[in-house]
This record gives sequence, structure tokens and C-alpha cells, in this order.
Amino acid sequence: MINGWTGHAFNQSPDSANEIHGDKIAKQFGFTGGLVPGVTISAYLIQPAIEAWGIDWLTRGFAHVKVGSPLYDEEQFDVRIT
Repeated sequence: MINGWTGHAFNQSPDSANEIHGDKIAKQFGFTGGLVPGVTISAYLIQPAIEAWGIDWLTRGFAHVKVGSPLYDEEQFDVRIT
């Protein structure tokens, strides 16, 4: 059985050249703060698959995912498997 998990997001790129990851520009576009990068969110989403099927899943697996809202630094998130 594959289980979801809960964690706290980390925005490792608040000073990125892509300024949507910083608070100032993100807020100008109506977000609460800088957005956690998509590559980080992808890592959070595939963690349950790797735990269930091992690192080989990265070379042969796939997933259909739905991200329900932006993810902000230090925000708690849930990965649900259905």
C-alpha cells in the first residue's frame, strides 16, 4: 500500500532570478508570498512513490498529480494518494 505524507515546505529560492519565488513580486501578482519552486513540489509529490517502490521508480514510473493551491515557505502540506 502506498501512503501519503505531510511536511512543511521550504522555499530554497527566494532570491532566484525567477522573482515569483520572492515575496515582493509574488505579492504583486496576488499571491500570499514567494512560491516554492515546482521542482521542489515535484520532489514532495513523488516521495510516497519512492518509499513504496524504491529509487528505480524514478527511471520507469509515472504519476498523475493535481496541485490544489500554491505552496509557500514553511506552509504545511499534505500529499494524498487516491
